[in-house]
Amino acid sequence: MTELSQAFLDCRPQLKIRTIIREVAKITGVSQDDILSSKRDRVTARARQMVMWKAHREGHSLTQIGTVLDRDHTSVLHGVRNINRKLGL
Repeated sequence: MTELSQAFLDCRPQLKIRTIIREVAKITGVSQDDILSSKRDRVTARARQMVMWKAHREGHSLTQIGTVLDRDHTSVLHGVRNINRKLGL
């Protein structure tokens, strides 16, 4: 495997998580910039947690998700658990 192809494979999880961010932004009406920001209002936080939940369901690690969202993996775990609770899972 060439160095370039390995570099591409290393960035694929970030690209997929960014696609999830776009989808959630479209559904919720919360901008992508707000989802990626440090804003903590209820609507923005819930949209961010939806991104965390969806990305985790698609197999991304808590650390990968946290890196894209600039959050600690424990914050991502909290978000995933909150959405699971809301969904009754």
